[in-house]
Amino acid sequence: MLSSRHPAGWLAALAGLYWLTGVGGTGWGVLLVVLPGSLLLAGGLAILLLPGDLRTPQLAAVGGAAGILLGFPAMALLDWGNGALATLLSATGFVAAGWVALTREPAVDDVPELRPSVRLAAKAAIDEALLASMVMVPVARSDPALAAAEVSRADELFSRLSWIEDPASFHDTPPVLESVEIDRMNRLGLSYEHLRYESGFDPKGEVPGRERWLGYAANHTAHAWLRRHSDAERPWVVCIHGFGMGTAAIDLQAFATSWLYDTLGLNVALPVLPVHGPRAPGRRSGAVFMLPSILNAVHAEAQAIWDVRRLISWLRSEGATRIGVYGLSLGGYTTALLAGLEPNLACARSPESHRATSPIYRTASERFSSEQRRSARASTGRRPAAC
Repeated sequence: MLSSRHPAGWLAALAGLYWLTGVGGTGWGVLLVVLPGSLLLAGGLAILLLPGDLRTPQLAAVGGAAGILLGFPAMALLDWGNGALATLLSATGFVAAGWVALTREPAVDDVPELRPSVRLAAKAAIDEALLASMVMVPVARSDPALAAAEVSRADELFSRLSWIEDPASFHDTPPVLESVEIDRMNRLGLSYEHLRYESGFDPKGEVPGRERWLGYAANHTAHAWLRRHSDAERPWVVCIHGFGMGTAAIDLQAFATSWLYDTLGLNVALPVLPVHGPRAPGRRSGAVFMLPSILNAVHAEAQAIWDVRRLISWLRSEGATRIGVYGLSLGGYTTALLAGLEPNLACARSPESHRATSPIYRTASERFSSEQRRSARASTGRRPAAC
C-alpha cells in the first residue's frame, strides 16, 4: 500500500472545483452543482492529505459518479458547454479514484503484480462508490441494547456448546436438494435460468434472534441464476455475490458471465445470498444482513452455507463432477467458510481471504462495537470487554 500522496487526487479536486466555480447556476441549479462539486473536492483533497486512509477514494468515486449522472441535467438546465466539461472532468475524477484504490491494494504472495489500466480503474471506482454508499446511506436501524444483549447470550451459548472451539459443529449438513422451479429468462441480451427452491433452513433454537430471522418470509425461498450448457458434466463455477447485490442484472454482469460461459465454456451458477435481491424483506438488498443486531449476520452466513450446499448437491445430481466456487467481497468470506465445510470442491477462490478485515465488516464492527459499549455503560455502568 502506498503511503505517499497520489497525484491523481488533483484530478478529483480540480473536477470538484470546476463544478463549484465554472458550471454556474442559481436557485435550484445551485443544488445541482454542490453535490458532485463538494464530494469531488473533498475526496480529492482527502487523497492528497490523508495518503494512508483507504476510505478517501470512496468519497471521490461517489463524487465522480454523481457528477456523471448530474452532468446531463446540468447540460440541459444550465449551460451545455460547461455541463459537458464538468461531466468529462467527473469521469476523469471517477477513474482517478479507482486508480488510487488500485495502487493501495496490498501485494499478495503467488499472485501476479497488479497492472492498473483505465478500464480496471473504472471497475475499482464502481466498487469504491458502492462501499461509500454502504457507509453514507443507512441500510437499516440498529438497536444497540438488543445487539449487546444478544451478543452476551450468544457468547455464553457458543462457549457452552463448544461452537467456538469447533465451528464446524455449528453447521448442520443440509439434505440433498431435489425439488426446484426453473424459469428461462432473457434480459439485457443474456439468456439465463432463474432457479428457485425452498431453503428449509431453521436457525438453531437457542441462538438469539431466531424468531426475528424466521420472520423474513421472502427469505424462506432460495434463488439462483444459472447459465449452463447442454453438457452438464462441464466444469461448474459457483459465483457468490457481495453485499447489496443479488439481482440478475447486477450479478450476471459483475461476474462477467459472458466470459465464463461463452469464452471459457463453463457452466455458471450464481446463488442469491440470504435477505438479498428477491429474498430481501424490504426494498434495499441486504439491509438486514447485519442489522438490527450483529446476530443477524450469524444467521445469514449459516443460511448462506446451507443454501449454497443444497444448490451444489442439486448440481451434482444433474451430472456435475467438477465444481469450483468464487466469491466477491461478502461472497468471498462465504466462499472461505464454504471451503471448510463442503467436501470435494475442485477449487475455492476468495479475493478477500488475504485481508484481515474487509471495509464492509470493518465499518460494521466499528459501529457495532461503539454502540454496544455505549449501551452496556448505560445499563451496567461499566465498560465491557472488547469484542
